Amino acid sequence: MTSSWQDAAHRIVAALERLAPPVPASADPHAHPAYVWRDGALVAARAFDP
Repeated sequence: MTSSWQDAAHRIVAALERLAPPVPASADPHAHPAYVWRDGALVAARAFDP
């Protein structure tokens, strides 16, 4: 690969990394009794009363 192709590839990769959403924090399944999937992340359910 020539230098110009490598430069273009690096620019494309950098642009894709800027567009990607941040990785959400991991949920601890033992910390709360229930979870819901909200906005692409697992979050503790509010006022869960089985």
